[in-house]
Amino acid sequence: MKTSLFVSVLALLSVCACDRPDPVGPATALGEGTPASSAPAQPAPTKAVEGKLDSASSNESPVTPLSAASPYSVIDVDAKTAVELIANTPGLVVLDIRTPSEFAAGHIEGAVNVDFKAADFGAKLDSLDKSGVYLVHCRSGGRSTGSLPQFEERSFGTIYHLSKGYASWEK
Repeated sequence: MKTSLFVSVLALLSVCACDRPDPVGPATALGEGTPASSAPAQPAPTKAVEGKLDSASSNESPVTPLSAASPYSVIDVDAKTAVELIANTPGLVVLDIRTPSEFAAGHIEGAVNVDFKAADFGAKLDSLDKSGVYLVHCRSGGRSTGSLPQFEERSFGTIYHLSKGYASWEK
């Protein structure tokens, strides 16, 4: 009897909780008076999905270059979107972080080679304009993904990341 009453009360509470907003805020851990998550509520962010900026409240074109004055952000893009960015983003710098021999074998027109494996990679990043807009890539995305924290540490603004690398560009 007690078990069925308990289950009925739980069912009733879950129905009531779903029908109205929580006036207290985030859920709390059982027996504790502090929220289980202390992170403040954030507005739904605009996110990059295979090179397309997705926003529920926007009818913008699939590629929207960000302002160079934006705080640090990385947007993963595919090769098609990279072509559009290069054509439509004034001042965009393409950073090819492959080795010099890979770069010599073929590269995106106008790209600047800064070898991620070189000892002076950080120093070369330090010499770049931090407020610029960059498209960063390697061969297949591994090294360029590994380089992204260094851009953040140096307070770069906008980084577009050709997430599948130069290999996707060649296709």
